[in-house]
Order: sequence, then C-alpha cells, then structure tokens
Amino acid sequence: MDQHPKDWSDDINSDCSLGQDFKVLPIEVIDFGLEDFRIIWPLQREAQRGLIEGASGPKLFLGQHPPVITLGRSAKDHSLKVSQEHLRSKGIETIEIERGGDVTYHGPGQIVVYPIIDLRQRRTAVDWYMRSLEEVVLRTLKAFDIKGFRVQGRTGVWTEAVQYGRPPTAKKIASIGVRLSRWCTMHGFSLNITEEIHSGFELIHPCGMEGVEVTSLREEASREQQFTLSEGKAVIVSEFCNVFNYRRV
Repeated sequence: MDQHPKDWSDDINSDCSLGQDFKVLPIEVIDFGLEDFRIIWPLQREAQRGLIEGASGPKLFLGQHPPVITLGRSAKDHSLKVSQEHLRSKGIETIEIERGGDVTYHGPGQIVVYPIIDLRQRRTAVDWYMRSLEEVVLRTLKAFDIKGFRVQGRTGVWTEAVQYGRPPTAKKIASIGVRLSRWCTMHGFSLNITEEIHSGFELIHPCGMEGVEVTSLREEASREQQFTLSEGKAVIVSEFCNVFNYRRV
C-alpha cells in the first residue's frame, strides 16, 4: 500500500453522471447522534420496507456508533487481526450483516451515513450508486480543502498522505457498503472524522485488505480548516442532496 496515488486511476475527475437531470425530491434527514448499531440497523430495515411498499418516503440517517465491527457478505475469518475473545474483552461487538463488502469498524470520531432511497427514481445501476456515494465524500473532502480520489477496482475514497522524509502514501478515509432490495437502498458509507478511529481500525484489515492504512478528516485538514462534528454533518447532507438531487425537509 505504499504506491504513489498517481499510479492509481479513476481519480476525482472520473465522470459518474450525477443526478442534476433528476426531479428534485424531498428527503427526511435523521441525525441519531450517538446510538448503538443494533438500534439503527432495524430502523433502516423498517424505512427501506416502508419505501418499497410506498408507505414512507426517502430518508437519510446519519450519526455515530459506539465501537462495533461489522462483517459484510465478503468477510472472512482472517479479516480480523485479533480473536473474538479479545474484542469482547474490549467491549467491541462483531456483527454479521447483509451489506456487501468485507469488514469495517464504526466508532466515535466517525460519521456513518445511511441513505434509504429508491433508485427507480434515480438510476437503476448499482455501480452508478456506489460511484455517486464516493462523489458525496469527494465533495465533502473538497469543502475542507482535502483532495480525495478513487482507486480503480476498490470501493471507497482515499487521500494522499505526505509525511516529511517519507514517500507519499494512499490512506483510506471513507468506506462504502450497501444493501439493495427492489432497488431501494440501505446501509451506505462511513467517513473518518477524528483520530479516535485508529484504535478500532488497528483490530481489523480494513475491507479485508492487508496493509491498508486509514486516516481522518481532521488529520488531513489544515489547521485553518478545523471544524466541529456538526459542521462535518452539515456538509455531508448538503453534498448528498446536491449529488442525488434531493431537498431536505
């Protein structure tokens, strides 16, 4: 993972044909603060089911979770660096869930974003949806003067970390994993905000890949660009609405 990012294609300028041509639709934004994953998980399912059945409209959940590790459908035993007993001793639960992808960590210092939207009202293409979620993150980073980029063949968003006396390295700052049912989405992406996230990511191979380093918004932002968690959430919501053509209600 010590390749220079210039060797990796599909960067920030990659065209993902965003949603400006779509009808502007209302979306309810639900900031759940700090809440257990097991509390928010069924709320996502309920919101997705309501959207499928036409009983409710689009929703955007966002907030933080206490420390938890989630295992997607591609996760393997070696995705964890430590034993389940070690995790339990630290009070960290491991949960197998229905999203795509491998293993990831959620905890304080990270914002999770769970869109519940109907892609039949946008575009019925999973790859387009994933690239559009990446675009939300890229625009959020840009708002804080941080350059992010995509890595060909890998889902998520990365930044170029420069350390004095060492070659530049690519570090992952956002992870994405989704679940679709009848083209209605759940789960979504997580964006690392502060250094607190490192203690959790040290316990796993992020996305099941050995040697992956992670970073956070606060580590990559300049001193002049320091911000609060609420400001970070506000930018994410704004850029999500811009990319997918929603109007917050």
